[in-house]
Amino acid sequence: DMIVEARLSRDKNETLSEDIAQGLQTIESRSSGLVDFIQATKKLRQIPDPEFTKISCNELFKQVSLLIDPIFKQKNISFTMQIDPEDLVLLIDKKLMEQTLINLLTNAMEATEKVSHPEISLTAWQTGDHHVCLSVADNGEGILPENIERVFMPHFTTKANGSGIGLSLARRIMHLHRGSIAAKSEPGAYTEMVLRF
Repeated sequence: DMIVEARLSRDKNETLSEDIAQGLQTIESRSSGLVDFIQATKKLRQIPDPEFTKISCNELFKQVSLLIDPIFKQKNISFTMQIDPEDLVLLIDKKLMEQTLINLLTNAMEATEKVSHPEISLTAWQTGDHHVCLSVADNGEGILPENIERVFMPHFTTKANGSGIGLSLARRIMHLHRGSIAAKSEPGAYTEMVLRF
């Protein structure tokens, strides 16, 4: 009987230890998630005031391409850039716009992970009423119609490990440029993010 009681006591202790360990892991996980949430929210608030300078679209695209193209080549992503007219000039904060485009291109890369022939394009053009538009398009998984506007809301994400901040930052940066960002998509076919200045 004493042996049985000892075993039961040991089993109880082991179960209790497992419960405590699991509880601590849950607390750690939730704390980590909360820290990530706070840091992501700070990012939204801490965008510096833009320093506007005139920059050729060609120079902006080249700089972004230098950073992103090696990764695309490694992943066998077909990447194209087009500017029309070729001498298009933007009045922007160069660093903020580079950050925005790299973020959008990274999203496009992630969206094409399950596509056999991934394609991503970076395009610039001038509208008939003299607005400049930049576009990042991909042939990835697309966005569901009900999520098209929600993707720009802080902390909304469809990614397993996403913070839901990237597109919120992009919208905030575009507002600081007195512009806008809009999404077009067809699930399973394509997504296009259009920045309008």
